[in-house]
Amino acid sequence: MEVDKSGKVEENLKDQKEQVAIGLGTYRRPKMLNETLGSLAKLKLPDKFDVSLIICDNNPDESAREIVDQWRHKLKFETNYLIEKITGSVHQRNRIFEKALS
Repeated sequence: MEVDKSGKVEENLKDQKEQVAIGLGTYRRPKMLNETLGSLAKLKLPDKFDVSLIICDNNPDESAREIVDQWRHKLKFETNYLIEKITGSVHQRNRIFEKALS
């Protein structure tokens, strides 16, 4: 929230939701991904947040897609599934950041 010089909260920012992106990198770990998505499905979120989930699979064979599709309708927020073909967690994180900032 921004405050002007007089100490008043700017009205246009007062009612806006805060944007939160959860980034999750995965590579051939279906059990761990399934458990993580199960936990995220139970997450209680305050109304003031607009949350999105960005899952980046580092397996070009898209091994996580089926699990993500199974959970997509159970999650309370927008879910994005990305593929990063260049191996390495740094490439996954960069892809997640790019999506979060777009």
